[in-house]
Amino acid sequence: MGAVVPFVAVLLFANLWVYRPLQRDIEVIADDVQARFEDVSRLQLMLARSAMPPNDFLIHGGADERIRFELIAGQIERLFGELLRNTDFGHPNEEQRLSEMMRRWAVARQMGTVLLDWPSETRLTDGAAAMERFDREVDQLTEEAESLLAHVRLELEDARDAALERRHDLNRFVALATAMAGILTLLLVTLLTRGSRAPTVSAKPTVADTQALPEAPGAAVAPAPLPKADLAPARHLVAGTGTEKVEQAVDPLTRLWSRGSLQRQLAIETERAMVLETPSSLAIVEIDGFDQLAEQYGEHLLSALVLSVADRVRHVSRSTDFPARTSTGEFAVLMPATDVKQATEIAERLRAQIGDTPVAIGRRTASVTVSIGVAGDALGRAGQVGASTLLGRADQAVHRARRAGGNRVERSGA
Repeated sequence: MGAVVPFVAVLLFANLWVYRPLQRDIEVIADDVQARFEDVSRLQLMLARSAMPPNDFLIHGGADERIRFELIAGQIERLFGELLRNTDFGHPNEEQRLSEMMRRWAVARQMGTVLLDWPSETRLTDGAAAMERFDREVDQLTEEAESLLAHVRLELEDARDAALERRHDLNRFVALATAMAGILTLLLVTLLTRGSRAPTVSAKPTVADTQALPEAPGAAVAPAPLPKADLAPARHLVAGTGTEKVEQAVDPLTRLWSRGSLQRQLAIETERAMVLETPSSLAIVEIDGFDQLAEQYGEHLLSALVLSVADRVRHVSRSTDFPARTSTGEFAVLMPATDVKQATEIAERLRAQIGDTPVAIGRRTASVTVSIGVAGDALGRAGQVGASTLLGRADQAVHRARRAGGNRVERSGA
């Protein structure tokens, strides 16, 4: 029993004083970079969304848009503060980049505040022109956030690679410590065994005594083999209990993809486009005056209208596209390997098909039009737009189409 003490002591020292502290350091470094990556990603998304409340105010004039804008602006400024506190300024120009972005955001916020107080009589004329300038400023800020996100993504990959290499080093250290402890334990066990089996030598040993002498320690009986470990896989850990709620991948009414499926596919496609340097585009399709149609015909009759628009979205979409229903009166089409010019042509075909064919709603027919916003890569900048940037630009484009009267396609290129 005493021979096992050095083995246990070496393992405890390797685990408690070396392995665990270094492992925690590795995890802290990786977690810090991951937190920065998530903060920059949220900043990019919030910047893209900041243009929506002024857009909606110029169209509808609602007082709630001021509250929405202030909430988004507060989140943006909080994220800027977190990034300035947590960023490793050993990277060249990163502090200067964040400071410049904060200065430009202060100007953009002032522009948004002015738009939210625009007089109602000139909202659709002078206000629309001011909104275009605000959109351009937000687009530039979003692109800066996208560039910063790419930088932090590379840093995150480097941190993960370094963490993996250090884990391998730690594992080798523990293996070496375990081997040394095992060798030391075996030596102690051998010495103790030799001492316990030493014969008692008489003054004149007889033949019987000679025959009764014990065998040499090297001839000792080998210990029984250790039992084999149970290698059966823990299937219950992989399969789960079966009680988890699974999110629907397909919209039950239209049989198009769901919003969650679109978000996952959008993240996959933009990452693929960045690696392969291929273009990708996104179109958001909104039914014009959907709330008024619901009041006129009743929500229980709008299923036919939604199904009709969904059929046309499915018909115009190509086999490589990813059509989805994102809300009650809104659809989206993700178009891989398609630049913004091609995507705009496809969106125009969809708009024409929907607008030229009346829809039967109950016993009546209705003329339905859609507003479509298209965003994507322009020629020569393929694969440089992230998921949140693509979604934010498409949202801004569809807002412009709706503000211009609907039944039109607006695009926002890279």
